[in-house]
This record gives sequence, C-alpha cells and structure tokens, in this order.
Amino acid sequence: MKRLTLAASFLGLALAACGGDDADDAASGGNGGTFEGTVAGQSLDVKEAVFTYVDTEGAAGRTRVLGVVLSSQTGLCARLKTNQQPGNLTTFSLGLFSVTGAAIAPGTFTSFSFASPVFVQAAFDRTDAQCESTLESGEGLGESGSVTLESFEAKAGGVARGAFDIKVGEQGDSVKGTFNATFCDVPVAEEPTDPVCG
Repeated sequence: MKRLTLAASFLGLALAACGGDDADDAASGGNGGTFEGTVAGQSLDVKEAVFTYVDTEGAAGRTRVLGVVLSSQTGLCARLKTNQQPGNLTTFSLGLFSVTGAAIAPGTFTSFSFASPVFVQAAFDRTDAQCESTLESGEGLGESGSVTLESFEAKAGGVARGAFDIKVGEQGDSVKGTFNATFCDVPVAEEPTDPVCG
C-alpha cells in the first residue's frame, strides 16, 4: 500500500511544506541544508529545504506546528499547491508540535513525547517512481535526539535556521545536519486528500 512521504503527510495534518525555485531561495536567504549519515543504507543529497508554520485555534485549544523538509528535489511548492507529489523523492522531515498552546520559539528540543509542551517528530523516506516508500515499516521514523531551532520568520521571504542530531528507525541509524529553509504559506485544507503521484 502506498505510504506518503512526511512532506506530503504534513498536508494531512493541516500543514504544507513547500519552496520556490532556486532563484526564490537565493533571494529569501534560504539555501537548503546539510544531511550527514544514512538511513537503512539510503543517503540524502539536499537540493532544497522548505518550512511551514501553522497556528490554529480550535475546539480542543490552540495548536502550533513548525515543519521543515529537506528534499532531494526542488520545486516542491508548485507541486504541493496542485496536490501533486513527485516520484523518486528522498526527504528528511522535522516537526515541532505544540498542542498545549505553548509557543514555538528558538531553542533546543529533545522530547519525542506527545505529553511535552513542545515535542519533536522526524522521518526519513525515499519513494520510487510510483511514490511508494522503499523503506520497511519503522525504518524511517525518528526515535530520539535533538532539534535546535536558531531562528524563524513565518512570512513571505522568511527563513528557518537550525540543526538536528537524530537516531532514526528501529535500527538506530544516526543522522545529523543543518537546515536553512525557505518559508511558503499554503492554505490549510479542511479535508486534505492524498497527493497525486506525478
């Protein structure tokens, strides 16, 4: 069964991670990031880093999410805005989640527990031409580690900067790197649907 990359699954969480072309990245100050290590034998050559920030108020209270995606391809924004997902895509995605109303501010975050005021989620994925994951279940999920958010501006031309050091998967692969991600504001979908592969 198809399992979407975390970049696409952010859409299902009322998020979206997208970026413009290389010229837009250069103009805004975002230029990608670095990724060291392998997950289940797979590496990531970062071509683009993008981020989104969502701050919503609902019946259950206030939720804030900052999501970063390091990608092996550029031009994700145009595809996500048309609900498309490219095949043969490798991503490493980081999320800082607050479901208690706590602010997301620069700092170092180490908790992967939903009980924490701000907690981390991370995932690595590589898809084939049909947008199906090539990893086994559990191989790509972040298990422990830290994410340092140095700064972010959730506005047009804004950039999120930081670093990560994460243990991934049941196999305990170690990855670390940096992100210098360009902001893109995609409208929140009330009833998101799975992206079309193409």
